[in-house]
Amino acid sequence: MRIFQRTGERTGVPSTTFRDTPQPDVAHRGRGRRLAATGAIHSIDDGARITPTERAETILLRVPIGVCVVDKAYTTVFLNTSARTLLGIHGAAIGQDFVHQARALDSGPLRDGLDRAVGGDSAELRAAVTSETPVGHPRVLKLTFAPMSFDSSGGDGHVLVTVLDVTNEEMNQAERHAEADRLTAELERLRAQAERLGDTNRDLLRGNDELAVSNAELRTVNEELVVYNEELQAATEEVETLNEELQATNEELETLNEELQATVEELNTANDDLAARSALDRAGEAGPLRVLPPLEH
Repeated sequence: MRIFQRTGERTGVPSTTFRDTPQPDVAHRGRGRRLAATGAIHSIDDGARITPTERAETILLRVPIGVCVVDKAYTTVFLNTSARTLLGIHGAAIGQDFVHQARALDSGPLRDGLDRAVGGDSAELRAAVTSETPVGHPRVLKLTFAPMSFDSSGGDGHVLVTVLDVTNEEMNQAERHAEADRLTAELERLRAQAERLGDTNRDLLRGNDELAVSNAELRTVNEELVVYNEELQAATEEVETLNEELQATNEELETLNEELQATVEELNTANDDLAARSALDRAGEAGPLRVLPPLEH
């Protein structure tokens, strides 16, 4: 159970005081206790006049907010139906120890809240406690303690306790916290993903820069290869031209060789003829003739 106290400057909060209302006598207290115990509106005898206190008690019995009035000795003076239901109080309870009757609450913070209100502290004190509902689900209650008085002096030490069931509010708040935690986790995941994407993008940019440099180098090499290819093409054409010239020269040499060979054959034939004549001439004069060897070419 937690107790909260309003912070900041203290502001004057008038205590709840029933002014110009006489203290109820014993019979009247009995009637009020019967009303509080039963939670029902009793009919008034004919001719009886309803006092302001009875009218207030009758209204407070039926409000959906738990309302309790406790004196400085922790004795329950008033208790409506909603307070009984929320606090799990059974039986009459009026005139008994409120701290003992409210078993669902932690007695320490409950006494502290009552004592602060009895002391006239104008600050609002709240206690949020957890109890079990009949179906086993956790129930969260919020109690507010405020000083009140039944006389004009404001010093009789009564405390007005209001009880609210804030289970849905707490559940909604828990769901909001869970959703906030989920969104925070999602935000962290997206932030981490963004950082990874940023690193990847920077790597891609570096890769693109390196690729651009490589492309520029390849372009330069390609241009050099184009120039070299053109030079090689020109050299090839020159070699082809020289080859054609050599082929033509070779053909001329072959033609010249054929002509030379024919000339040699003619000379050999002439030499043979001359040798034959010489042999005949010498045979007739001095014996057999000597044939000259053929010419080499």
